[in-house]
Amino acid sequence: MNSLRADVSGNPGQGNAFINIPKAYSRKEWNMRADVQNLFIGIHMLYFAHERNLTLTEMQPELEDLGYRVAEREVKQELERLTQENFLTAHGEAYSITGTGIEEFKAIQAKLGVLCTEVLKPVKAAGTSG
Repeated sequence: MNSLRADVSGNPGQGNAFINIPKAYSRKEWNMRADVQNLFIGIHMLYFAHERNLTLTEMQPELEDLGYRVAEREVKQELERLTQENFLTAHGEAYSITGTGIEEFKAIQAKLGVLCTEVLKPVKAAGTSG
């Protein structure tokens, strides 16, 4: 299966609770409301900020590779929003995660773990029992 793997264990790189996301979900096929997309982008930015400093020029193509439809202006706005909320701090052209950002990301991971166990299960058709 040609897919991306996402760790939903709550311990990046240490867990074994993975979901497979088919690469077939390309940018043109992955349409979601802008407000929802921005929340996902923010989560991805906090995740990447754990690994390294973020820059606008590196983030845009990386987010596009993940299937987001995003312009440079939108990436910049999300980086600035995360900075205003004290989740990231700016260092010239680069952004790094703050202690508050780390704590927020841990809380997000916990909620995503619960969410994934619920919403990734097969869904029964409406009106069926069992």
